[in-house]
Amino acid sequence: MKERMDEQGKPLEGLEGLTEEHLQRFQALWITTSEQLLSLSATPGNRRRLATYLGMSEERFETLLALVRTQLLPEVAEEMERPVRGGFLGEVTPIPPDKRRGRWPSGGKTEPEDTEQCKE
Repeated sequence: MKERMDEQGKPLEGLEGLTEEHLQRFQALWITTSEQLLSLSATPGNRRRLATYLGMSEERFETLLALVRTQLLPEVAEEMERPVRGGFLGEVTPIPPDKRRGRWPSGGKTEPEDTEQCKE
């Protein structure tokens, strides 16, 4: 049975598939826990960027994320993978469903790359 982690989260050290170079690259971005990695990988654009940054294919990065998910409680992994955006005074608010499918208010605003596939 998976145990709950303390407030610091599950460290990335010892995660199968990560080299010392990968860990150093994550640390340079202040990513030190599995929860942080899942949270930052919540959108397709960020997954592509992180895979490129690590020098691995998107498929290999997806395999790594699947391994990270197995180390966490299902409800924690689900919460970490939910796309969010910053709000007033740093409050994090979920992306409204009407925005997740690319429907933006009129006014010529185009859809950001990172929300193109964000669904509930």
